[in-house]
Amino acid sequence: AAEVAGGVGFGCARRNDNSVVCWGTGTSGQLGNGASLTSATPVSVMGLTTATQITAGYSHACALRTGGTVVCWGLNTAGQLGDGTTTSRNAPVVVTGLSGVTQVRAGTNHTCAVLSDGSVRCWGANNWGQIGNGTTAAAQSTPVAVAGLALSRSVAPYEHHTCAVGRDDQVRCWGYNPWGEAGGGTEAQSAPVAVRGITGATDLRG
Repeated sequence: AAEVAGGVGFGCARRNDNSVVCWGTGTSGQLGNGASLTSATPVSVMGLTTATQITAGYSHACALRTGGTVVCWGLNTAGQLGDGTTTSRNAPVVVTGLSGVTQVRAGTNHTCAVLSDGSVRCWGANNWGQIGNGTTAAAQSTPVAVAGLALSRSVAPYEHHTCAVGRDDQVRCWGYNPWGEAGGGTEAQSAPVAVRGITGATDLRG
């Protein structure tokens, strides 16, 4: 295995040949093998042979493919698969209108991607502003641009908030914020705010 990603009750691995296998709970289709069944042993994700990166959320998973497109599978009640629907999928579907992706990462019920131009797109649950489009409106089932965020290096969605590292080595966060985890006081932030006191950041981990 070249890479492993763990969700809640399931896991996925990217092999050295860029195929993907998953195992564990599969009742929402998160194993990606065309069936919504649980498997105690790894099963192949359907049609996925060019994955260069994988990520897993609560009950969904996504993969970055050669060429910069993204596919996702699993639970989709908040639009976290990005295919323009809220229908859960037991096999990969292409994220709508997304190309030139350099990184994809999944939060609990939302997903974000960094594009080659440094912009960030997010989709899925947005009840706390975690997709960063300046609102706490309805969930978004297709990617939307994070407001005012450019020249990003890395993105990290968490349960209800998201952070990104810019090419200026600054960290900016948005979303749920009762303990200050998104920066800027303790109010929910629907657009990125700079995290004070951090310089020289190069990456984020959840």
